[in-house]
Amino acid sequence: GRISRNNDNEAMFTLEGKTPLNPKGDEEVITYTVEAGKIDPQSESHPSTIIASLCYPYETKLAASVCIDPDPNNVRPIRKSCTVQDLSYSSGQGAPVAITKVEIQVLPTASEAVKPQFLISIENKGKGEVMKFSAADAACRRTGGALTYREFNAVEMHATLSGQDLECSLRNEAVADESNPKPDAQEFARLSSGKGVVRCSYPDDAPAIGKAAESYTAPFTITLSYGYTQSLTTDYAIKKR
Repeated sequence: GRISRNNDNEAMFTLEGKTPLNPKGDEEVITYTVEAGKIDPQSESHPSTIIASLCYPYETKLAASVCIDPDPNNVRPIRKSCTVQDLSYSSGQGAPVAITKVEIQVLPTASEAVKPQFLISIENKGKGEVMKFSAADAACRRTGGALTYREFNAVEMHATLSGQDLECSLRNEAVADESNPKPDAQEFARLSSGKGVVRCSYPDDAPAIGKAAESYTAPFTITLSYGYTQSLTTDYAIKKR
């Protein structure tokens, strides 16, 4: 990818993530020329450490087919075109934050309709820290001061069934003040010990799925949006010539 430098110790670049056609993703080598400070005249060498921090916004995307069975208790003696099965992804999707499992339920309602519901498990599979999508740039550049704990372990989620947006049990963390008494919703899934579970349901005002309908296969998508940061350290010795 193209590399741009804003100062002596910072570089910005773009890399393609892992894809079926490029399972390893892109790779880039960035070099720095550094000048060592003076060491004590009586010392032959001085130990030091280099820290490299990487911060970037990212999205995890899942596209799958799920079975929707309006008769989960098999009340009607008919042959079904599909069987409801949970989705499991132990190795994730190639992204640092993975969708590891989707549990599928079809719940009855008071009307002649059913309500599909999904329990979505997500997990930080990488070696870094998860943060809000909007905080990724500030995490490395230290712009706007240090990040607070509220910026970390927060993931945006969007899920659809047959193109219909689902209602997910996210936490609205928008803060109202005098200048903006009614801010737009800022909803996040929160991770605890690197894991989280979100419930997404078919909305009541969406086209009804009748109890008498036959089972069918429907497209199902999930998109996670977040920032990610990871640091690596290397010890080395500065020696006199």
